[in-house]
Amino acid sequence: MSTARSHRAAGLRTVGGSCRLLALCLACLLALSQLAGCSKPLDPQSSIPAAYQPLVFLLGAVGLGFGIAALTRHNGGQPPGPRVSLVSPVFVGSIGVQSFDLALDPSVPGAVGALNANHGPPYTYSEVSSSTTNAGSYTLPAGYQPQAVAVDGTGADWFVDAGGKLVKCPPPAPAIATCVPLVSMQDGLGTGGIRALAADSLHVFVARDDQVNTVSWAAFALDGSSPVRGSYSYGGAGLYARDAAVSVAATSVSTYVLFHKDGSSWTLPLPGPATRNSFVFLPAPSVAGNIASDGSTLFYGLLGTPGSGSYQIARYAGGNPSGGQQPGALISRITIAFNGQTSPAGAPFAVPVTSLHTDGTYIYMLDANGNLVLFATF
Repeated sequence: MSTARSHRAAGLRTVGGSCRLLALCLACLLALSQLAGCSKPLDPQSSIPAAYQPLVFLLGAVGLGFGIAALTRHNGGQPPGPRVSLVSPVFVGSIGVQSFDLALDPSVPGAVGALNANHGPPYTYSEVSSSTTNAGSYTLPAGYQPQAVAVDGTGADWFVDAGGKLVKCPPPAPAIATCVPLVSMQDGLGTGGIRALAADSLHVFVARDDQVNTVSWAAFALDGSSPVRGSYSYGGAGLYARDAAVSVAATSVSTYVLFHKDGSSWTLPLPGPATRNSFVFLPAPSVAGNIASDGSTLFYGLLGTPGSGSYQIARYAGGNPSGGQQPGALISRITIAFNGQTSPAGAPFAVPVTSLHTDGTYIYMLDANGNLVLFATF
């Protein structure tokens, strides 16, 4: 039976039941009318004469019954359920073709760049200085297939591929159609595994997780010189597959935080060593996303599952929270999708979302179609 036919059949059954209820009520009314003269008052304080109080009560019950039946039909034969409040995005739009990794540009407030697969090599990089203003794009060197992008404090763009090849490109400009690398080198961390990339005004930082027990890392000055290397061992889950490292200080000492899929994290001030943080983000954000940080007090993760199509953005307390919050604790959350549907009040986007970043004003991410999606921080 088709869905429409099922709904019509359900409606006919409801109407039929309502008609039988009406017939029964009319029979009761008729019987009560024969007994009106001997009725006792249901409510001695009522202004309705005692003989007619049973009739008025029954008429009210009939009206209530039909009201419930009508509401049930309106809700597809099911009683009304709880409503889910969906938060609308601030912006949804394309930033490139098949975008799969984002990076914020610390040299231009509000600027964000995207690494684009572009239907296969050559890959491209595009940047916008706001949600609607194009700041330029360029093509990466032929044959180069980067996995991640980061932007340093000067606005230059860094890329790393699966083999550990680091490439530095000048910022996008109208006159630049193809990147002529300023730096091209190996990170010296070997091949395979998962790589995370971050940068600040002093260094570019890359970490490689073998997905077994060890994260090895290397940091370089912005001209590719003065390498510093190290490693640490972990006993739980490995790094997030993308955007697992973030710069949290760029003064005299570059400091990075690396996020693991079980909610644990490590802080690494150069030249090291890395130290595991005493707190854990709970509940652990979805492994389909990552943890976004503004480098100070804001930490966001994604809660939800691909099977349900329901997702929330959760805000967590950081290592030095205010207001008496326990470090790593869930502070608040907003629902951005329910059963695969997003808020009808905003532009639609496809779940799941990935590559979360925040600058303290917005939470930036990519949807399943590679579109840029922005939500206001909370």
